[in-house]
Amino acid sequence: LPILSKFNRIMPPTCKLERCFEFLAGRASEVDQLFSRLLSTVGPTLKEKIVLVAAGGYGRRELNVYSDIDVMLLYEGVSKTTLEELVQKTFYPLWDQGYTIQSTIRTLKDCKTMLHGELRSRTALLEHRWVWGHLPLYQRFVTLLEKHWGKKKNRRLFFKEKLAEMEARHLRFEETVFLLEPHLKEG
Repeated sequence: LPILSKFNRIMPPTCKLERCFEFLAGRASEVDQLFSRLLSTVGPTLKEKIVLVAAGGYGRRELNVYSDIDVMLLYEGVSKTTLEELVQKTFYPLWDQGYTIQSTIRTLKDCKTMLHGELRSRTALLEHRWVWGHLPLYQRFVTLLEKHWGKKKNRRLFFKEKLAEMEARHLRFEETVFLLEPHLKEG
């Protein structure tokens, strides 16, 4: 495992925009390789039943320094005990080294439920990419999302709710004259 200090190296201050994106994509690739190595050693027999999906900035290949690493473990036909063992052997070593991994463990049925649930969960499902595991399972996940977002009523409802969320945030913070540290994820 790469040591965290090497992983969290700082981008040069004179970095040009295209080089910055290369730097962030390189960080995401390092994490991809790290997960692939760990999962290949602890879960090779599970590769046909599990998919590691990158989400958020990591899913976009824009993994900033000290950023959370958002992942979803998508599975089918695996016992909870086996999943717990996989998480212990994969995520715990990374957490122990100081990586901030935000993980969820879901089935396709869970994902379908999420698409009709809480707004933050639906937003999280927008940005994703395959990292490791059973590609046909990942493709079924993508098909599920495409079917959901392909419906105009789902897109309209989502944007209506996102707009209401933004307006509520503006009402909550807009009058704050002395706000020194903006919350970038909600800005």
